[in-house]
Amino acid sequence: MRTKRLVAVFCVLWVGAGIQESRAEDPSWESLGPGLGFYQYDDFFVTENALYVGQSVDWDTGLGLYRKRFDEEEWELIAFEDYKIRGITVWGEDDENLLIRRWSGEGPSTTWRSTDEGMSWAQTENPPPYQPALQSPDDPDRMISAPYFSTDGGWTWQESNLGWWFSGHSQAFDPNDGMVAYYATHLSDESYRIYKTTTGGASWSEAGIFPSLLGLDVEGHNGNHVLASPYFISSSVWVSTDAGQSWTWTPAPFRPGVVTSPPWAARTFFAAGSSTDGMVYEMWLTHDLGETWTSFSDSLPPLPGEYWESWMRIQAHPVEPILYVALEPTGVWRLDLSGVSGVDDVRPVGPVERLAAYPNPSSGAVTIAFREEGAPMLRSIRVVDVMGRVVRTLQAGSDQATLRWDGRDRQGRDAASGVYRIVELRPDGHVGGSQQVLILR
Repeated sequence: MRTKRLVAVFCVLWVGAGIQESRAEDPSWESLGPGLGFYQYDDFFVTENALYVGQSVDWDTGLGLYRKRFDEEEWELIAFEDYKIRGITVWGEDDENLLIRRWSGEGPSTTWRSTDEGMSWAQTENPPPYQPALQSPDDPDRMISAPYFSTDGGWTWQESNLGWWFSGHSQAFDPNDGMVAYYATHLSDESYRIYKTTTGGASWSEAGIFPSLLGLDVEGHNGNHVLASPYFISSSVWVSTDAGQSWTWTPAPFRPGVVTSPPWAARTFFAAGSSTDGMVYEMWLTHDLGETWTSFSDSLPPLPGEYWESWMRIQAHPVEPILYVALEPTGVWRLDLSGVSGVDDVRPVGPVERLAAYPNPSSGAVTIAFREEGAPMLRSIRVVDVMGRVVRTLQAGSDQATLRWDGRDRQGRDAASGVYRIVELRPDGHVGGSQQVLILR
């Protein structure tokens, strides 16, 4: 079998020397359901308003698209009962826009679009992309579903230079540049490669060859930092600190398979995988690009670690320091990191007095004022919306005490009414402070 060949050829022994690990004190995972004993979560998506999951009974039979709003107790079946939902993308202030990839064992997959919170659906025109769609942080109409890309919000798709035969595992945008993205793919010759685009998905170039790949993500605050993980078989990760130009093999105290970087913490990645013996699932956190890891597994149910028997998907809340795990067959679990001892450095929000924004509320322009601590320094300011997307990036010189945001996004358009977070990034990549502002047009 292909899996056994991978294990035999690519299994890397974990040498404990040099790896530092710790265990979080009293992590408090909360079960949110709906544990139905299904085969796997086909996809999982978190917005500021709700959770969305696609669930399966077996390889051919799905259970449809489910949603749980954070202000409601129960899960609801939105659409496509008896179908597998292989990709979920949701956006808009009230989650009005949804894009999913529907598949069943009786026919080809199709891609569907809703503009009314899932009440009605229309099929997209072009052949469906292979991957779930991923939005650009600059423009919600630009998406990649490598090796395809869209510029009209997923209604139509164009093929990139990679060709449709490239089978993929993970993809991620640079949060600071909506034209830059990465794609982890598995080729027919059994090689695994990472490709990079600087054209929003229209063209890709090779950025690395690896013995195996599954997870990949870009740090939420620094687009130069990329972390990739193997197929649950190697106690290691690959880290790039130069936007994919070079990669460093880094040992880990577990076998990572799925990785994600939250928009609300610098230099931070969460990883889901199995123990070094492959027996049970584990959840880990690093906030120094894989040099040290903290375990958050104690209160999760002890399920088998073989990914063909159980499957874990992880995603962070776009604004708050909360992590969600879809762990079949037990359901979705929630971890609030704001109260977890020993990981205070994960929190992005420094003392409010270190960064002020006024007027607040504002009808447009906002002045950002800094409170100096020690020597003056260069700063990068990010304006982030409630979905965690970077609306605008501003640079402040070391001699500046204030900075002005004109209330516009990168394309020069007026930012819509709503809540935005002003985040100060220090030269070392850490968050110096943040402040929420309300824009009222």
